[in-house]
Amino acid sequence: SGSSDGIAAGIRWATEEGADIISMSLGGGSSYGPTNEAIDRAFQAGVIVNAAAGNSGYRGSNTIGWPARYEGCLCNAATRSDGNIANFSSGGRQVDWATPGQDIVSASHRSRTGFVSMSGTSMATPFGSGMLAIIVQLMRQAGKPQWTAIDAVREFMKQFTEDRGDAGRDNRFGFGVPRYEQIVEAFINDSIRFI
Repeated sequence: SGSSDGIAAGIRWATEEGADIISMSLGGGSSYGPTNEAIDRAFQAGVIVNAAAGNSGYRGSNTIGWPARYEGCLCNAATRSDGNIANFSSGGRQVDWATPGQDIVSASHRSRTGFVSMSGTSMATPFGSGMLAIIVQLMRQAGKPQWTAIDAVREFMKQFTEDRGDAGRDNRFGFGVPRYEQIVEAFINDSIRFI
């Protein structure tokens, strides 16, 4: 656990140090101005901020935690191993996309083997952030300018996600799940439209 001031300071530090992606597997119960301002500054500097939606499930009303609930931040939901939305994944209109978050194997100092299987949007968010890192790398290789606004990232998501759940952007999947192979092929064929 930590403080909201610590989160804001961490975002500012990562931005100043030249990060490309800030991945936040954390959440709280309310909006915090300095965190929101740090997220805005990060995007203006070309740093993409992706945050976990939360693990409160969805029962028709918004259950997304902060800072993922902030309109200026990407909100990452979680899918199950069968590709459907995970029951634990929070939902609401701020969800941008969903990536694998069930039974994800990761390193752990608490396991005899050094690995543990975990589920949650805290597992899905690093997956999504890793995908964003690949996209940024491919953009640089193609000589494309970096994104400096969240709207540009969302426009990209509209083009390169597979719609799931309700038609169009919805409260569970957002724009959908990334079309990984199509993204790489589009860079190879120089067929990506940027705003």
